[in-house]
Amino acid sequence: MKKVYAIFVLCIVLLVAGFSAGCISKTTPQAPVTIVTNATTQITEPVTTAAVPTPAASASAITESQNEVRHTLPVNEMMSVKLDENLGTGYFWNATVTPGLTIVNETYVPPISRNGMGSSGTHVWQIKATTAGQQQFVAILKRPIDATTGREYTYNLFLNVQ
Repeated sequence: MKKVYAIFVLCIVLLVAGFSAGCISKTTPQAPVTIVTNATTQITEPVTTAAVPTPAASASAITESQNEVRHTLPVNEMMSVKLDENLGTGYFWNATVTPGLTIVNETYVPPISRNGMGSSGTHVWQIKATTAGQQQFVAILKRPIDATTGREYTYNLFLNVQ
């Protein structure tokens, strides 16, 4: 009877240890890959978590609250688009621009809190207006493994570049 009890206790200990190892693992998530597409090329590059360079003094920052809003931007001026993004959910912003805009920099800024598990960071794009006319920045929030269906949450920024 003691032998059966000892085997039973050993099995329980191994089972608990096995489950605990998966729960407290300290793996660092890999940086997501974002595909940035413009009219002629598709570039695949990892999103960085480096500090965002400061745009020119005349640059403006656009946030998610300004979805579907039209803005005016002079040619050769820069602006920033800042959208909340939570890497822990598996959903990432996939941005595209029309040919008259250039994405100069794309960065993920993690949450400020050290206890930021589950907190949203900010995905920041610095965009330069290169050609006059009606331009557009579009970002789709989706998991990279999912096909685009048209039902995803979409952010649209309309720019009148002068």
